[in-house]
Amino acid sequence: MKLLKVCLALLIINFGTNLYADSIEPFGATNINGEVGNGGLSVGISQHGTITVLRWPNPSYYNQLTYKTALSGVLPTESARTLPHFGAADNMGSFAGLYFTAGMPISGMVWLRDPTFTTQQYYLSADSDVLVTQYTSIANGIMATQYDLVMPDKDVLVRHYVIDNLTLNSINNLKFVYFENLGPCLNKTEYLPMDDWIDETQNDYACLYDTSDNELVHFMPGDQDFSHVATLFSGIPDQSSVQSFLSNINKLPNGVYGVIGFDFTPDSFQVGNDSVTLCSPGRNVITPYTPQDAYYAAYNGDLQDSLAAECEADGAVIKQFSLDAQGKMSFTVYFSFAKDYTDAQSDIDYAKNLGWQAILDNTNTWWNNWLSTAQLPSTQDQTILNFSKRTLITIRLATDNITGSIVASISTQPPYAEDWPRDGSFINYALDIAGYHDMVTKHNLFYAKVQRKAATNNGPAGSFDMNFYADGMPGGPIPFEIDETGLAVWTMWIHTGFLPTACERVNYMNRVWSSIKLGTQALVNCKDTTNNLQCYANEDDNPVQTQTLQGAIAAWLGIESGIQAAIYMNDKNDAAQWQVRANQLKQAIITNFYVSSTQYTNNIGAASWAIWPAEFLPYTSTIMQDQSNYLLGQITPALTYQVPVISYIGKATVALAAMFQNNASGINLLDPLIYDLLYNVPTQDTGQMGEVAVVMTNTTTGKEYYNDRVAIPHVWEATLSYLTLMARYNPQDFYPPYLPDGPETCPSSAGCSCNTTGRVSVYDLLFLVILIPLAYVIIKKLIIRV
Repeated sequence: MKLLKVCLALLIINFGTNLYADSIEPFGATNINGEVGNGGLSVGISQHGTITVLRWPNPSYYNQLTYKTALSGVLPTESARTLPHFGAADNMGSFAGLYFTAGMPISGMVWLRDPTFTTQQYYLSADSDVLVTQYTSIANGIMATQYDLVMPDKDVLVRHYVIDNLTLNSINNLKFVYFENLGPCLNKTEYLPMDDWIDETQNDYACLYDTSDNELVHFMPGDQDFSHVATLFSGIPDQSSVQSFLSNINKLPNGVYGVIGFDFTPDSFQVGNDSVTLCSPGRNVITPYTPQDAYYAAYNGDLQDSLAAECEADGAVIKQFSLDAQGKMSFTVYFSFAKDYTDAQSDIDYAKNLGWQAILDNTNTWWNNWLSTAQLPSTQDQTILNFSKRTLITIRLATDNITGSIVASISTQPPYAEDWPRDGSFINYALDIAGYHDMVTKHNLFYAKVQRKAATNNGPAGSFDMNFYADGMPGGPIPFEIDETGLAVWTMWIHTGFLPTACERVNYMNRVWSSIKLGTQALVNCKDTTNNLQCYANEDDNPVQTQTLQGAIAAWLGIESGIQAAIYMNDKNDAAQWQVRANQLKQAIITNFYVSSTQYTNNIGAASWAIWPAEFLPYTSTIMQDQSNYLLGQITPALTYQVPVISYIGKATVALAAMFQNNASGINLLDPLIYDLLYNVPTQDTGQMGEVAVVMTNTTTGKEYYNDRVAIPHVWEATLSYLTLMARYNPQDFYPPYLPDGPETCPSSAGCSCNTTGRVSVYDLLFLVILIPLAYVIIKKLIIRV
């Protein structure tokens, strides 16, 4: 069965789930333009303010929302982006609307995301993770502003709405409508990261309306057994039976419990059955009660007060209101998630008691404090500074609070909510430059934990799978990637040079040395005896085993990093043996790729890595000069709209920025390209980057622009751009400040009595012989005096 799933995943990766799927987005269009979160609860929001991804308990798993875009447009050759909501069904996601009563310019249900409103979206400030979506309808004289944030200390999403009158006329008897279609999920599969979105009929369990607290309770118990609700749904659930069930709900196994509350009392509510996503017959749910889909019920202007729905459920509330004397009205919606109902209820009560303004102030303060220590590019260019801050926030949002793993993106389409050691090695470097060393240490300990400790059919000891869920389970279908293994060894070693004290370095290396050693040996052993290159292996997520410059450079960098680590750990034998293989591999790379082949000229990534981080040859060498000219020749047309689709340009810009640090003519060539990269490629409103950018033409102005696609926000893409800026504007901060060339000891007076050689230092003896007995005498005297 596992082999079947792996084969299916490989098929999907190469061809999409549909032969006619968009070649750029074969998993369906990513419908995310902004993100809020706290490292536990992670929320992706479309350009029109719809929640399209909602991950809990961490950025990696699970998506707790029913939402899926299409694979193509009306015609199989068209992009899904030509469809409303990119092809997602109207009732997917979560969003707000207004119901206009008779006598107004329009009447009936209008969702804020509808074309009736024009939309603007932005973050409250560069230092904030509060996303603002503003909806304006001049014809109807209404502006609605939506604020989205996740509380830093609680897994609570807060959505605050302010309704404004734009006219001089009185506007009364509006109705505020809020809709949700959560899809609680507890399913994930090794090597196939699609359970939480590919088939929504397998997710969701039940939704109830709590009339005592006026809250929607959407949940799935850990065992997913529908017998728990068989009695409740044996007939039409009434208020008494629902409240009785809620009073005993904590007897259910822990799972996922989402409580949705409001700072107002709804006039009517609806818990309905999703009419688009039908419950799978294989889940053995038989209920005679199927209330109307809450999304469609809202079009009546009054909901039916249905209290419960089983399996595929959604919910909505309506509140009638009039604008106050200042022509305003506000509403707040809270989403709380926890493993049991009591914790979810407690967190939402906490949020309600704080209220919107205190939550907003606390959240902004938290992010301001977190960013206050960050190392930023030394420039007054506000666009560059704002982008750098947004990138660091994006990295923090992608980081699991518990394990320190960092996902490539929270997106489900494509399923990138896993940790790739390839991406992570560069993300770690950016975090170290920015000054967040503790995050890197934690992340590298995660890599040490998930590394393959013994040889299996999937790969040698010391190797790494394609990617990992936050709990360490392999996510993607490729079991051994040599470039990821080399980069994992590199990041575990290079981090040492950013740690500020000898004791921190010694303590850290004692924790990761065995993993570095295991990984380096795997790279040394992976040898093709016919040409002395690395063995054939998977590279760059290619399911076919290959032998290219990318794998070669990464393997060489990993071995050289292992050698430096061995010298630091006083392991002279391994260092000497590995150096022989490193020298042999280096010569093989020159012979096979730079002399007898032009292969390096068709791989921007490999060419870039040879310059940085590998620094394979001196930058003054003919080979490296040729390599830089090749990169300039590739990215210049790409960043000036001469190439229809671009991706990973940052690999080249950061390498060139590192290479040209003391080269004024090179900087003069690179600076305009950095400008193009930073000013034109990220989303113009939220400063995010996708894995891919497509050149589009504005039909009104005729001007070309980049349209970001695929896994927005893509953490690695943004990270590469941040690294480019730091290499360009902060060359003094770009490299580790201290890379020891031999063993270090940790004096006991610094709080650590360990050392890399295993010998007892003179400070240790001093502590044992003098200080401990002296302390003992002093303490005894104090006790006697008492």
